[in-house]
Amino acid sequence: VGFVHARISAVMGRTFPHWPDEGEGFPTPGTLDYWTWFPGLGFGDVKLMALVGACVGPMGVMLTIIGAAFVGLLWGGISAVGHRAANVPFGFGPAIVIATIGVMIVPASWLESLLR
Repeated sequence: VGFVHARISAVMGRTFPHWPDEGEGFPTPGTLDYWTWFPGLGFGDVKLMALVGACVGPMGVMLTIIGAAFVGLLWGGISAVGHRAANVPFGFGPAIVIATIGVMIVPASWLESLLR
């Protein structure tokens, strides 16, 4: 979704403050930037998930992703109700960290039973 959204936004003329630089065009499908460029993402979440995987293992990563989605949804909902501007982005990293702490604290057998 993010991949498609970034490309549609660029085609529709939206500019992003951090990229492309002055006079630089948007990437083409033949370049690596085309496949890895998402506005606002510097692959920090990917690096964080690598650390999470090293700490909690493959099943913990899956549970963390599910938990982080719920934490992010809750966080975004509270922000929207709290009269913050709807178009102000917030980082997903804190949601990943909160979900990881939850996965590490709550017994794994209880979390796995939720997925069955």
